[in-house]
Amino acid sequence: MEIKDFNVGDIVYIFGGDRINDTAIKEAKVTKVGRKYVCVIPKDSMGESLFEVPEYDRDSVYLIENKDYGHRRSLYKTLTDIAHKREYDAMKKWIWGSYSCAQSHKYTYDQLKSVCAILNPNGEYDEEIYT
Repeated sequence: MEIKDFNVGDIVYIFGGDRINDTAIKEAKVTKVGRKYVCVIPKDSMGESLFEVPEYDRDSVYLIENKDYGHRRSLYKTLTDIAHKREYDAMKKWIWGSYSCAQSHKYTYDQLKSVCAILNPNGEYDEEIYT
């Protein structure tokens, strides 16, 4: 997502709050669009917040709040974008937990082969053959 995707007057959604596990969603209105920031005012607030493109995730579907302290909230164009991002994070967490060595015994050879084919289409992975 880029700054130019926003226009003054757009209704957008802020995800998160002051705490890291806060999953509040607030509707907001875009008040200014600059070169580096999108400025919004939440529906139930008078103060403006600045959002920018995240440095670490340039292909993201959200902008990140510009502040030096506390938890940074995320800005999305639609509620669907928030749902997709939450599902994406949940799938990443699940794959990380399911892929650990401690969990690998739960899967059959065919299941692991299918997962490897999806996650690594070129078919190259480290094989150790014990003889």
